[in-house]
Amino acid sequence: SSAANSGDFSKAAEKGFEPGTCDPYDPKNPEFCSPEDVESKFLSKRTLKLVSLFTLWYILNTGYNIGNKLVLTALPIPWTSATIELFFGLP
Repeated sequence: SSAANSGDFSKAAEKGFEPGTCDPYDPKNPEFCSPEDVESKFLSKRTLKLVSLFTLWYILNTGYNIGNKLVLTALPIPWTSATIELFFGLP
């Protein structure tokens, strides 16, 4: 790991960059923008976290929409309901 880091530092120094710096818009130094030791597993922690957050959002959004539909079915006053929800956050 330290040998790879010293190699990165020498590459950066050869191109006139400080070690660890990166300009993502400069096409000459993309190797300094992305780490080389990133694991490309399909089910990484980051992917699982993203999928779980989307799933949680979907479930909560479905419940929110059902709650709104129940309120509008019981009280058919959409403008008043929307105003109350805007100020108090209740469906």
